Amino acid sequence: MMEPIGVSTEIQAKILQEISDERLRQDNKWGVQQHPDLYWLAILTEEVGEVAKELCDLAYTLEHQSLDIFIYDAIREKIKKELIQVAAVAVAWIEDSERNK
Repeated sequence: MMEPIGVSTEIQAKILQEISDERLRQDNKWGVQQHPDLYWLAILTEEVGEVAKELCDLAYTLEHQSLDIFIYDAIREKIKKELIQVAAVAVAWIEDSERNK
């Protein structure tokens, strides 16, 4: 399989490991989840909303404040954390769907 342009397999492996770690954290916190699809959509949408909030905070900061590189990096890291949670919830939904075929 060809490696996607601009994406190293090391970066992808790191990201996938972070998603897997988040899935484990979620299961440890909530137990194995079983929900109807509409409920899963609500959970996923809430997580996407958290990404949107972080992006809005970043946009506001860029527009209204002088942005220290450390603040920028911290906000970007929060966005990444939220995106990992979005991906983990999507995986949990797929897992639930597979279990209930």
